[in-house]
Amino acid sequence: MKATHETRQRMLLAATGLLTPVVMFLAWGLFDRFAPRPQPSKLDFRRDAMTREESFKYGQLRATLLEAARRRDWGKVLLKAGEACGSECPSRIAALQAEAHWRTGQRQKAAQLWEPLLNSSSVAFQADFLALRGDLSGYKQYVSSMVPDLDPHRVNDTAWAAVILPRVLDSYASSVELAQKAVEAARTAPETQQELGNALNTLGVALYRAGRYDEAQARLEESQKSTPEMANTVFLALCYHQRKDDKKAQELADTYYQYLYDSLPEDNQTRPEYLLFEQELRAVVPPSKKVKTL
Repeated sequence: MKATHETRQRMLLAATGLLTPVVMFLAWGLFDRFAPRPQPSKLDFRRDAMTREESFKYGQLRATLLEAARRRDWGKVLLKAGEACGSECPSRIAALQAEAHWRTGQRQKAAQLWEPLLNSSSVAFQADFLALRGDLSGYKQYVSSMVPDLDPHRVNDTAWAAVILPRVLDSYASSVELAQKAVEAARTAPETQQELGNALNTLGVALYRAGRYDEAQARLEESQKSTPEMANTVFLALCYHQRKDDKKAQELADTYYQYLYDSLPEDNQTRPEYLLFEQELRAVVPPSKKVKTL
């Protein structure tokens, strides 16, 4: 049957309707291909290139400094870092500078470099800073005047600030009491396993400072089972030393020294405190010859 004029019109419209999406798709593809695109400015190119160049430069510098630090060539660490960026180095370079100053007996310079790297919102921030500077009278005055925070989750931080340094306070009874409250709060409604582990560690250190070595060891071992941390290892070594178990004390001390060597200096928040504890540990349990040290 031949198509009538009306039929031919309907067929033409139908074909046009089917072709329209195809034509539009092809047209859009051509437009997308040949339309002018916004180009990054020369400034953007330069900024990106500088960022990549600086990242590469400081990556190489950090590798050089780490190699020198592991050879205990702290003079080279300070010289190379100073030549590259002076007193305005990226944080991971500044942390190495700080450790180099610390290990060469320049505590004030070390503390000055560590200050912007520490968590200033922490209750223990000022205590850490004074301890690192070696300001014992300022540290004692600060921790003695601290008022325990009513927030049970911050009681632990208040107790911790008072036990960072040994033999500074006349009594550690209040620190033990605060730490016990923190542990009770964490046991009652622990938000995370980490919170309970931290509270147990603080209690263990407070008990150690108070001379209650058996209790300290028990709490530190419980903390270590809950949340393994080097802050437990170092004080367990000190506990075993006080209890005359020299073999176990040396084993734990060497584990701690090796950790400080291997981890240089990945954690800017805890490492300054760990170096304070290392100083305390070395005075009674020096590293054995089989362990690498800084």
